[in-house]
Amino acid sequence: MFYLQRPQANPAYHPWFSLFTLTAVVISGLLIGQLLGLGMIYSLFGLSLEELTSLSTNPQEVDNGRLAMFLLQGVVALFAFLVAPMLYMQWKMKLRPSVVFSRGSVSLLGMVLVITATLTMIFANAGFVEWNQNLEFPAFLERFAEWARQKEDSLGELTVYLTSFASFEEYLLGLVVIAVIPAIGEEFLFRGVVQEKLLAATQNPHTAVWGAAIIFSAIHMQFFGFVPRMLLGAAFGYLYLYSGNLWYPIIAHFLNNGITVTVLYLHRQGFIDMDIENGTESPGIYITLILTLASIALIYGFYRHKKETHSHTKLSQES
Repeated sequence: MFYLQRPQANPAYHPWFSLFTLTAVVISGLLIGQLLGLGMIYSLFGLSLEELTSLSTNPQEVDNGRLAMFLLQGVVALFAFLVAPMLYMQWKMKLRPSVVFSRGSVSLLGMVLVITATLTMIFANAGFVEWNQNLEFPAFLERFAEWARQKEDSLGELTVYLTSFASFEEYLLGLVVIAVIPAIGEEFLFRGVVQEKLLAATQNPHTAVWGAAIIFSAIHMQFFGFVPRMLLGAAFGYLYLYSGNLWYPIIAHFLNNGITVTVLYLHRQGFIDMDIENGTESPGIYITLILTLASIALIYGFYRHKKETHSHTKLSQES
């Protein structure tokens, strides 16, 4: 029994078509955010058109390139993952966006289980990251593999540049852009809207969770990190499915991104020796398996907790 009830099929309602409409709305939000962000950068930093053009590919060669990229990424993410889906939710779904934040309950035990499960998943995912990074594609996908590797290396270089914080203030700004905004925006879009749409289309909660997780991972365009990101997306999806409240996956998403950014900052400041920028040693197949099973057990414990809480609430309302 899931907290979220499966929507009833409606012959007059076409959830697959609505997903195409949602895609168009999100792309429009992305384009508007891109134009607005570039306009703000032009006004604030006085960059030339040539510098604006090269900003996304060579930000290190542009004055205030890191700050400009943070501004651009933040504005684009806000419009693509929050503003556009919220407008879609009100326009097509006839729902207030706040419903996905307030539905269901948030409890202390639930948060403890989510935080513990997330920390366990972060360590478990190290094994999947190493496996996915070393994945060999078959010969007929050689060109795709070359393109994917080039894309991965390019995004990796950009990430290294963006997380080379020159000050504590830059670290805080990076935390907002890399952890806070994606945690809220991506969870609202992929769990609060896309997962719900897939549930309506397929009438199968597991298909909806994994479908949204696959789309969530694919949208990042990092195929040598596809599997670990998909697994995280599925975990976030089950947290939402079992609770009905978006704050649980938001907290999990923020911890995953925020811990990475913080560890990078602390390492570069010389406070810790852990260097995740150059890769971390895999815990090995057996430790990865144990940590994965522990993560599943914690998520199952979360499910049992939310089910009992829901049952008690229902009994209280009936009595």
